[in-house]
Amino acid sequence: MRFARLWAALAIVVAPVAAFGGDTPHVTLATPNISDGAITRFTVRFSDAIVPLGDPRAASPLKVDCAVSGEGRWVDPQTYVWDFAQGLPGGTRCTLATREGLKSAAGYGVDAESFTVDAGGPIARAVLPGEGRYRGGPGVPGRREHACDA
Repeated sequence: MRFARLWAALAIVVAPVAAFGGDTPHVTLATPNISDGAITRFTVRFSDAIVPLGDPRAASPLKVDCAVSGEGRWVDPQTYVWDFAQGLPGGTRCTLATREGLKSAAGYGVDAESFTVDAGGPIARAVLPGEGRYRGGPGVPGRREHACDA
């Protein structure tokens, strides 16, 4: 009986620690946003509040290494958005990483993570046959007519 009481007391003390002990703040969402066919924004969402609500001076949680400049802003205490100055041109590769020593609003260390945004290569918006490669016959439009049809 005495052993059972000791076991129950130990369970009451250990249960809250076990419930909250292993869940450190971390990134739950990291995604590029595409507008007009180019990557223009990168959004990061954390599992816990990182900054107090409404603090426009809060520091960036990301270290950005990219050929295209930009600036970031907090949307809410958990969501940070990095806006590129222009859409990333083809072949551009950017790395965004959580800053070392980043802490949540509650003071817990945030897991370090790194993300790569690759704009890929250039894309062809139209492919037209070269000179002398296509000849229209009677009733078949020629190359100029194809290129001009909308």
